[in-house]
Parts: sequence; C-alpha cells; structure tokens
Amino acid sequence: MNQHRNHKPFLNNATKSIQERNLTIDQLNALNQIRTDNSHKIVMDLSTAIQAVYSNGWKEKGVLPYHKNQLQDQLMMAHFPRIKQVNFASYMIQNLPPFMLERYKTETESGLIYSHIQERDGEEWIHIYECANPVEGLLLRAIEHIIKNTHIRKRINIPKKIHKINDLEIAHYDYVSQQREVVAMHQVILSPEGLDKHTLSQNLEISINRKGTFHLIINDYINSCVFHTLLQQNLICPYAPPLGDITSCLYQVVLQEIFDRKFEVQFRGVNYTRWGNEVIIFQGSGTEEHISSRLLSEFIDSLPIISGQIHSIYSEPSVKKMLDGHSHSGIAFRNKYKTRMDLNEHGEVGVTHFI
Repeated sequence: MNQHRNHKPFLNNATKSIQERNLTIDQLNALNQIRTDNSHKIVMDLSTAIQAVYSNGWKEKGVLPYHKNQLQDQLMMAHFPRIKQVNFASYMIQNLPPFMLERYKTETESGLIYSHIQERDGEEWIHIYECANPVEGLLLRAIEHIIKNTHIRKRINIPKKIHKINDLEIAHYDYVSQQREVVAMHQVILSPEGLDKHTLSQNLEISINRKGTFHLIINDYINSCVFHTLLQQNLICPYAPPLGDITSCLYQVVLQEIFDRKFEVQFRGVNYTRWGNEVIIFQGSGTEEHISSRLLSEFIDSLPIISGQIHSIYSEPSVKKMLDGHSHSGIAFRNKYKTRMDLNEHGEVGVTHFI
C-alpha cells in the first residue's frame, strides 16, 4: 500500500503533463527525439565554433592543439569542463613592467582575457579578469562566437560581419551620423540594474533558444565565483563576471529581448539604433508617428527589469544642439571613444569622436 502511495504522485504528474500538452505517448517520444537531435546539433555547433576561434593566442595561454581536440571530444560525449572560477587581479599601472601592460592589452584585444583601466585617487589601475583554466576560456569564446553570429548579427542596423561585439559601437555611431531631415533626436540611457545572476539567466532562457549543454555552460559561467588572486579570497559578485565579449554578448541578447523587440512593436517604423545601454531614436520630418519624451518615459516605465533616462534635442533655426555619448560602466559594454552628437537647424546629425 505504501509503495503504491509513493508512486501515485509521480503517475499523476506524468499524466497531467501529457494532458496539459495534449500529447500522446508517441507524440511525446517524437518530441524527445527532436530535443535529442537539437542537442546533438548544439554540440556540433560548439565544436565547429571552437575550431573557428582557436588561434596561436590560445597556444600562448597554454591551450595546445591536443587540449582543443580533447575539449571537442568531451563535448561530443557530453562531458564538458564545468566553469567554476574566474580569477581577478588589480595592479597599479606605474608598478607594472611595460611588457606586462602590453601583454594584457594584447590579450584583451584577442579576447583571451578582459581588462580595463580605471583611475583611482589620481593613480591608474588595470583590472584583469580571466578563466582559471584557459580551456574554459576557449569554450566561452566559442559560445560568444555562436551568440554573436546567430542572435546579434541579425538585428536592425547591424553590419553583416562583426569580428567583435565592440564593432557594434562603430556601426552604431556611423548610423547616427548618416541621419538627415531629423526634427528631434532622443537619447535613452538604459539601466538594467535588475539583471543580477538569476534574472540574467532567466531572460537568457527566453532569448536564446538553445537548451541542454549550451545553457549549462552559460549558467556555469554566470554563477562562477570571482577569486581575487592577490588577496586570496572570493569576491561578492551579484552580477555575471565581467569577462569581456561573452558578458557583453549575453547582455546584448537580453536587451534585444526586453527593449528592442518591444520598442519595435510599440513604435512600429520609428528609426533607432542601440549600442549597449545607449539608444538613439530619430524623429523624422515626415508623417511618421510623433515621439515625445513623455511617450518614451511611459514606454520605459512599462518594461520589466530595466529603467532609463531620456535626453532630447530638437532642430531649431540657427541653433546647434548636442548630446554626449554614453560612457558605459565597464561591467559589460566598453566604449572606445568619447563621443558627442549634434543636430543642426537643417536636420543633419553629426558625430565627433574624442580619443
């Protein structure tokens, strides 16, 4: 009797699950086969991406060809490395030998690590993040490669070839500078402050239609601990580790879902571009829907998770209005230039970069 009682909840749940989906056993088996086939495709995509991003730079980091081959074999057998730790170090630049600083810059450009320079108390510091195991870094770079090419490159105003996520900054401001007959330009600075580890992971499930191995690796990365190698202690990190291009790609995909798609439905046909947290919206001189700061504010208030600040400029006779480009925090997106945008009385938009 007890044995039947123990099994009853399971049978009820199984029956309920099938009834809710209106599937027969044969249909459920077919669905599971599709999931298996999709999982195999994802593994093949990852293996191909690993081959595509592997370069001499990874050899210098200690990932030799046989390590790469082992990783690809592990993925085929569903035994992939679990990403548990991201190492962090911070150095005062004046105390670093020049060759070390150059090395960090080169490895950051190659996507092997992520580093950024910050001024603190009048001194410049370089902050460095990298996977404790370089093989895991290669795996994350492969995932970034897939996300960039399958989820980001297809979006509006994006060039066909993107070598790095930061290439979008150039495309973003190039698009701004091409605008003509503009009567108003609105800058929205998004603040995705609610995108902690749990919320980011939930939204990625929706934004990226790839299950199984793909999401396990991403969740491993998002929830990995950040270890300060100099202090020899774990750091409290409520957000995804700022590991460069992979982090930027994940935030980009989520913002596409929770901002871009909803904006395109709410303001159909309105011209805009976005790089990271900065959105630039153009009001043309034609008969298109009027966009006001009030309407944009109401729209942003209706969005989950994110908030935003709005700055607007209008073309007026004999007056040139300007907007400063947004400087990102460095957690996800990084700006190469300090930028200023202007709108003149003829409705022409100009962009100036300051190194």
